[in-house]
Amino acid sequence: MGAPKMLFIGLLSGTSLDSIDVGLFEFTPTGTLTKATLSYPIPWDFKQECLKLTLNSEINLIKFGQLNIQAAHVFAAAVKEFLRSYNLDAKQITAIGFCGQNIQHHNGLSPYKFSIQIGDQFTLAKLSEIDVIGEFRQRDIANGHQGAPLAPYFHQAMFSDPNVTRFIVNLGGISNISILPANNTPKDFIGYDIGPANCLLDEWMQLHFNCEFDEDGIISASGTVDSALLEALLSDPYFNQKIPKSTGREYFNLAWVELRFPSLDQLSKVDVAATLLELTSITIAQAILHYLQDNASPQTKTAAASQVYLCGGGAHNKYLQKKLTKLLELEVETTAKLGFEPAWVEAGLFAWLAFASMTDDHFEPKGAIWPH
Repeated sequence: MGAPKMLFIGLLSGTSLDSIDVGLFEFTPTGTLTKATLSYPIPWDFKQECLKLTLNSEINLIKFGQLNIQAAHVFAAAVKEFLRSYNLDAKQITAIGFCGQNIQHHNGLSPYKFSIQIGDQFTLAKLSEIDVIGEFRQRDIANGHQGAPLAPYFHQAMFSDPNVTRFIVNLGGISNISILPANNTPKDFIGYDIGPANCLLDEWMQLHFNCEFDEDGIISASGTVDSALLEALLSDPYFNQKIPKSTGREYFNLAWVELRFPSLDQLSKVDVAATLLELTSITIAQAILHYLQDNASPQTKTAAASQVYLCGGGAHNKYLQKKLTKLLELEVETTAKLGFEPAWVEAGLFAWLAFASMTDDHFEPKGAIWPH
């Protein structure tokens, strides 16, 4: 009789706070199986409280503590709904990989870097009746890294190819990139946060267009990029900061846009949308092109064969995909081409981190294991 299946749930909501994603995954020596997925709506009042915490550096400790426990209840409700929907028993799940709802992430000049998430994992474990493995960002920082993005660990394990350099771009609230060079060891991959992806445009859509996001980039495509606004945003020092680097919604938000361009209210609303999408497109393209230029062969002056794949919620923005294809002069696909639905890669990440934390003594998944 073979070993029993080890099933892991990946649980997150991300910086975009658009929904809670619950994904069930099985990891085997030959691959990853996505067993089931569910998007669970975030209660409106909870979302607003999370946004307040993210955008306010001064908080009430009692309110913070209460919201920390409330978050565990909200995420537990999502897990229970998932189990009900698929007629699963909590005892069938090995563990939940849970990062918590990110509130503040700071990797500035201070030697004391930190990352704060809410969602008490002990309360979540009690309510869901499933073991919870978490505090991944804190573990990463303790190992001398940035604590974000965490996605490159998983991207390297799932998507690397010895014959081609792959760029995996995750488009959540923040865009992050994983650079997976051909013919290199698992330790040679590069990952960092590029800048804003969905967070600015989503916030603009909600404020001025009464919709949660710009579906397929239709509204952005109808506007004209404002060169003065774009130049002001691109002049932010973060974009020229050396890697590794990480950021979050506490930095990139509409208050940041207004600070860099005080006359924002004088511009057309659709032109601002177009410019915010252009900012995302250009910063991603620059990250990829700079790497290709820096790693071009001295003999041929060209880089090795390269592929670009998008994942995360923003991967469904067809206008953004089209713009990246034009800027890079490379075919830009989603990770669906590699067999992994782009909307569920990040849930797979947290399930895999839980798996890697528990099982590297049983067999080693393809690629890098989480550092203990």
